[in-house]
Amino acid sequence: MTFGKSGRWSKRDQLPRYRACMSSTERQHHLDAVRAFAMLLGIVLHASLSYFDSGWAVNDGVDSGFFAVLLIAIHGFRMPLFFLLSGYFTALLVQRRGVAQTAKNRLLRITIPLAIGAVTIVPLTTLTGSWASSNDGDDVSTGEVERPSVWPGVIYGDVNVVSAALVDGADPVEVGSDGSLPAYFAVMVGDIDVVATLHEAGADLSTPNIDGNMPLSLAVWAGHSDIAEFIFSTAGSEGVDEIPRESGKRNWEKITWFGDGENDSKAIVEAVRQAVPNPSAPSTINRSLEPWDTGLHHLWFLWHLTLIAGGYLLLTQLRGARTWRPLPVWVVAPSAFIATAWLQISMWSFGPDTSTSLIPAGRVVAYYAVFFAVGVASYSVRANGKNWMSQLSRAWVPGVALSAALGGVLWAALDAAYGDAPNETLAGVLQAIYAWLMIAGVISLASILLNTSRRWIRFVSDSSYWLYLAHLPLVLIGQRWLQDVNWPIGLEFLLLVSTLTVVLLISYRWLIRPTPIGWLLNGRPKDHQAR
Repeated sequence: MTFGKSGRWSKRDQLPRYRACMSSTERQHHLDAVRAFAMLLGIVLHASLSYFDSGWAVNDGVDSGFFAVLLIAIHGFRMPLFFLLSGYFTALLVQRRGVAQTAKNRLLRITIPLAIGAVTIVPLTTLTGSWASSNDGDDVSTGEVERPSVWPGVIYGDVNVVSAALVDGADPVEVGSDGSLPAYFAVMVGDIDVVATLHEAGADLSTPNIDGNMPLSLAVWAGHSDIAEFIFSTAGSEGVDEIPRESGKRNWEKITWFGDGENDSKAIVEAVRQAVPNPSAPSTINRSLEPWDTGLHHLWFLWHLTLIAGGYLLLTQLRGARTWRPLPVWVVAPSAFIATAWLQISMWSFGPDTSTSLIPAGRVVAYYAVFFAVGVASYSVRANGKNWMSQLSRAWVPGVALSAALGGVLWAALDAAYGDAPNETLAGVLQAIYAWLMIAGVISLASILLNTSRRWIRFVSDSSYWLYLAHLPLVLIGQRWLQDVNWPIGLEFLLLVSTLTVVLLISYRWLIRPTPIGWLLNGRPKDHQAR
């Protein structure tokens, strides 16, 4: 509140600020387009999963490097972009309507659709994935019977599963998708029976893993003295220079670095177990979905958004003001980058991990919360009467940002993550750079090309929410059908994505938008306020 020269409150003194707020709440049509783009890319992402070795329910019998990179390129920035926009629009709503009305809006648009989807779309996706993955063990494209694998038993430390697989002809030195050997991972799990079984079947415990480390050094690092003793007695001491002795016996625990990696090895094992079904648990034998797509399936982002937006609204309410004190760009930008890079280093995959349970991984929620917070800040911070989003409309920004991201940073990050000399820290930093460059480039390009009111953009933007919620069962059905045809994979992919998009757009226009479901997702047809 301001006061005039007389000490009384003056409307005239407030007028410039009022006008600035009004100008900042004018609809930015390009952000509608970007939000739709982020949602629709999810269809492209899931459709690509059947064309390379991804662990998805359906595999078309190919392992395309193009589609693997396509998925990585999309996954590396899509959801960070969505959460940043969500933070921006949430801050906008708070400014317009206040905390209480914004909380009601988020409840109607996010939390209730999640609750409904959890008892409809989620089980339907599970059932569809189960059907799509059932091919009686035969490889559809070659007609060959799938060879048994020791890996599930190795990962879970189940010697009975490992033994059964070996009896059925599994290879004890089957190289994993990351180049690791089963015996090496069995040492990390810490199950000596599995290590001994693999050794008896032909696994050489004196062979280094892909990273050059020896099984004995891994056993010491992970803190498994019994396994270290077994490896020493069968394969020698290669990998450990000095072994302390007490009373004539080897005392592995006296090695200075014994157990240094105990926590790290446990975290690695747990992360891998989340990505592979437990062969001993009937409820998880079914490989109906990709490893990271369980629990809430693709609706996980609604739960994360509920938690993050709810936390922001609670803090705003406790603070007692609709807006937060703007921070300068030189504070927010480096802070956000450092936070996302640090969190990305802790991830197990390229781009952010996906946590689909009702108790999500803290690092994943924190990662997306940073982007949400930057979205809030980008609405609040102003320069020359404009917020951050408006500053991205300069003509040179998309060319520089997108060229740097797609032409250099992405490939450098891939090399740092999966190349001959992996570097987790460098990979995490480069992935964070890639995400921020793509976000800036996409928003900037849209602000230049699409920042006008167009009915088709508004329609696609409104429908994209429904398209993403409903697409996954249909993707699985389409992939399973295309598995039985012998068409070029590029043609199959384009046919799947285009057909699915058209069908869902039609369903939205005639079956969803005029109904209470459409009102719940996007408001009444006359409601054109930001969501």
